[in-house]
Amino acid sequence: FAEPEGKRFICIIDDGARVDGVNGPYYLLRIPIPAGHYNLRAVLGRNGNLLVPGETFMPIIGDLSVEPRTVTYLGQVKGRTRERKEGEFRAGPQLPLINQAAQGWSGSTWEVSIVDAEEIDLPSFRKTFPALEEVKIVKQIMPPFDRHKAQLMWEKSGFLER
Repeated sequence: FAEPEGKRFICIIDDGARVDGVNGPYYLLRIPIPAGHYNLRAVLGRNGNLLVPGETFMPIIGDLSVEPRTVTYLGQVKGRTRERKEGEFRAGPQLPLINQAAQGWSGSTWEVSIVDAEEIDLPSFRKTFPALEEVKIVKQIMPPFDRHKAQLMWEKSGFLER
């Protein structure tokens, strides 16, 4: 989610963004957004099935400025869940109880890392999306994940609210 002036932009992860790597599949996310200043909050994920769907919010907190007619690389974001300790932000909401517990989101929290992996990522993007082959990509790496800031945001109103 990227929010300029209260607007939300959503990136749907499609099969065209999936890359089969040596350590398993990963996804190349791209979000077409107009030029401007953004405050990134979280990645929303959904899994499960029609009867028992689950929802998660992985916090990615930081500011981003996009210049007109540019492609910007923000870094490689990796998230892993682990068992949540009392008081830590949850990987997903508690309700509906059965759905969230079945998917593991209500009882876990996120460990997030954001790194500059340009030498690996940009060739993958260019191979997967040939339109990027001759495009100059501006690098603007997101700041390191701040667990304390994420915790305060979650305690205040959740990751998606101001």
